[in-house]
Amino acid sequence: MSKRIFFLSFLLVFCFILASSAYAINFHNGELYQVKSNEVHHGDVITNASKVVIDGTIDGDLYAFAETIDIKGTVTGDVISFAYLTNVSGTVGGNIRSYSQALTVSGTVQKNISAGADELRVNQSGNVNGSILGFVNEMNIEGRVGKETNGFYTQATISGLLGEGTSLFQVESLHLKPTATIQGDLIYTSFEPAQIDAGANIKGQHKHTNIEPRPSYGSFMLMMSVSSCLSTLIFWLLIRYFFAGSLYNVSQHLHTRYPFKQFGVGLLIFIMAPLLSIVMLLTVVGIPVGFIIAIAYTLLLILGKVYVGTWLGQRLISFFQWKISPLFAEFIGVFLLVLIIQIPLLGFLLGMLVNIYFFGAITSCVRASNKRTAL
Repeated sequence: MSKRIFFLSFLLVFCFILASSAYAINFHNGELYQVKSNEVHHGDVITNASKVVIDGTIDGDLYAFAETIDIKGTVTGDVISFAYLTNVSGTVGGNIRSYSQALTVSGTVQKNISAGADELRVNQSGNVNGSILGFVNEMNIEGRVGKETNGFYTQATISGLLGEGTSLFQVESLHLKPTATIQGDLIYTSFEPAQIDAGANIKGQHKHTNIEPRPSYGSFMLMMSVSSCLSTLIFWLLIRYFFAGSLYNVSQHLHTRYPFKQFGVGLLIFIMAPLLSIVMLLTVVGIPVGFIIAIAYTLLLILGKVYVGTWLGQRLISFFQWKISPLFAEFIGVFLLVLIIQIPLLGFLLGMLVNIYFFGAITSCVRASNKRTAL
């Protein structure tokens, strides 16, 4: 199966799940996807490109896996983005669902934003008519949000307008500048009360709740963490001894120039494999296949920490130029990764990323092997 056929097949199934209806779907896989200012595409667009530029109009939804996404024109439907940078200076007629390093809105979003990002910014010219739900490190709202702004943030700065305030808002540090206006309630949880500058206007209720200390997980969770570390290290030793070549091959594909392309493929497999297993188990004929998929999927979830940890150790000695043996460096990489994954919430999110990139690397290995076999 060629690279294009493999990728488009998964994207097609993914599209059917996410959208209730679609027409004139355009699939694109390449370095650049662009809709020029005088162009109109009627229908949904699914693209896996290094750069996506929308100067014209997409009359439908945009699903984009890219390094950078720049929407200067109009998308009449939803925008679903997995990118390093997502910039919206035009108009999005539906919702934005984004997992990006940075999401910036300088234009108009007619509905809502759901984002997982390191930075979320609504510039002074930005206008979000709906609400914002974020899992974000740093948020800065200088423009207008028509409804509520909720989620989990490390730092939040508000100098614009929140139309209906907040109700489920957890933040470590909150700063309201003099130009900030909260039309509704400001209800939030944080380590300390917000810094509210003179001139900031809160028209509704102002309620602050201290973040409660995290509960102790006790000896059982400690035992489970130790067990997870030991089992992963044992898997690493077995693979290192019997399948050392596979560690090298996967590491080569993890170290790619196009990580977001690989992320897109890995994400599709991460989502579709368990769904496909469930569908197979619901049919009498497909039960054996469903069990095989479920077992293989579970095994790959376990092995992902081993292969990505090994790659991490190799990168550490290369970056820091450590004078240690590669075997010891791999041990450090696997051990550090397993320890970080034990951290609540952060570890869960990191574990998902590890498995997604591992699935993408495995797929690249299989494609490369098939190409060599064909030759």
